[in-house]
Amino acid sequence: MWAYLQNDKTWVLRNVRGPIQTDPNLLIIAVAINAVFVIIGAALFVVGVSMAIRLFRSYSRSVAEARAKAPAAADGGTAEKGSP
Repeated sequence: MWAYLQNDKTWVLRNVRGPIQTDPNLLIIAVAINAVFVIIGAALFVVGVSMAIRLFRSYSRSVAEARAKAPAAADGGTAEKGSP
């Protein structure tokens, strides 16, 4: 805090670590963390597509079932006497 108040910008460089990809010892860990996120993202994508397919199939079945139960359309019949 004192360095910040004294307008000393070097405290940022002293207190912030670089990315772990720059350390060869931690490169494997960085790749593993990245792989975990890629795998989880792919799994969530597959689950989302699966849910969308199931929803579409369910909707299609319910529409077909509703159409099968719908009453037949009227044939128009004849006009009553006295009506315009």
